[in-house]
Amino acid sequence: MKRLLATIIAAALAVSLAACGSDAQPAQTASEENPQTEESSQVASESAAPEEPTVSEPDTSAAEGPEGYPTYSGDPVELRFTWWGSDDRATRTNSVIEMFHELYPSITITGEPKPADSYWDTLNTQLTGGNAPDIMQMGGNYTDFTNYLLPINEFLNADGPMATIADPAGFDQSTFELYAVDDVYYGACNGKNMLALAYNKTMLESAGAPLPPSSWTWEEMIAYGESIKDLLPDGVWSFVDNSANQANYISYWFTQKDARIYTAEKKTYATEEVALSWLQLWEDMRAKEIIPDIETTAGYAETAVDNSILVAGKAAIGLLWANQLGSYQGAMTDELGLALLPVGGSPALANQGSQCLTINKDCASPEAAALFLNFFESYPEAGEILGTDRGLPSSTAILESLSASATGSDVVLFDYITAATASGQTIAADPNLPGDQEFVDNLKQVTQAMQFGNSAPEQAAKDIIALIERLAAM
Repeated sequence: MKRLLATIIAAALAVSLAACGSDAQPAQTASEENPQTEESSQVASESAAPEEPTVSEPDTSAAEGPEGYPTYSGDPVELRFTWWGSDDRATRTNSVIEMFHELYPSITITGEPKPADSYWDTLNTQLTGGNAPDIMQMGGNYTDFTNYLLPINEFLNADGPMATIADPAGFDQSTFELYAVDDVYYGACNGKNMLALAYNKTMLESAGAPLPPSSWTWEEMIAYGESIKDLLPDGVWSFVDNSANQANYISYWFTQKDARIYTAEKKTYATEEVALSWLQLWEDMRAKEIIPDIETTAGYAETAVDNSILVAGKAAIGLLWANQLGSYQGAMTDELGLALLPVGGSPALANQGSQCLTINKDCASPEAAALFLNFFESYPEAGEILGTDRGLPSSTAILESLSASATGSDVVLFDYITAATASGQTIAADPNLPGDQEFVDNLKQVTQAMQFGNSAPEQAAKDIIALIERLAAM
């Protein structure tokens, strides 16, 4: 049954994801791969005298790599790999890096994890200075960096270093379109993802409050928040104030109102009226005292578990990416659940890539980097280690395995994806605005300036639309 569930989820997500891409597909391979064993790449050198120890050196002429996977026979190379995320993600990722090196001993990868809130500033500085890592994790803002990225099309064929993930029999090919510009592919998708509302199940049950329903409108969500407000412990709000700390949430609202912020046709349909309605929604929630005062809100960046008011136990419900559930649950003793976002207007829950791995165009060994991307996204043992931390894997075998063995927060995640897929509210994701990080940063600044009383809501709405229109025209 769990295998069937995984198949259903994968098929549903693939259909939605494919809707946002063109008909072009990566080159296809002929057969399914079955990785099993590591081939030895070392030979013992002859001793000058029997009593002296032998010395082992790599034989770079021997092909390296797990059985059934692309091989490497080049010179030893050292590469750097950077990503953002929690300490748990770093531990998982470094374990996969070590596994890769055991199977490809001539390729050494050094991991460079960064906090989410400083990742892009650091990476921009490195790219500008010409010393960025060889392999870089990117999000939907990858289009802002294509001048620095190496297209991967040439590697996606049956004889190439990314042959495994180029095989449609075992890897969701629609995910390549998520990181493509004019049929040029820049990234290998780490996983598929959706927004979700995480709720503190333990807290709600202890307070005698009902759990969130399987579906609700915005009005019903607000009424629910009011109904639980007085049941919660002192100093705990019903909701996190997510008005400005997640650009995809305001995009969700605009899409519901048929005023999409940015489309594949490089157009915006955003209006001041819709921007003002978003701002007013949250001001009304603050007036009802179901979200924190602005001073409290400003004290939590909501970029990671260590600066989350939900994790701090001061709010019962908050917005997350579904794949973040495991890391948030790991930082809390209370049990978390996932609820669907409020419905209203047009469907707007985007099926999208969580992140992707890309190759620096100045990479010392593109072939070695491509081999790592192929391994990272498709090797079964690597998939077991990485789990769902970066979203639902694009590898069919890994997705089926994780679904069949799911426990704890992974069960909650798979149940949520199943419910979301069946809700009729999912859509293919629109592209990010050009200058995405600028949008994220300025949205927060403009919104919080209004919330602190430094500008009127009408002016803030004008400023948000002016920002969107300027970036959309880039």
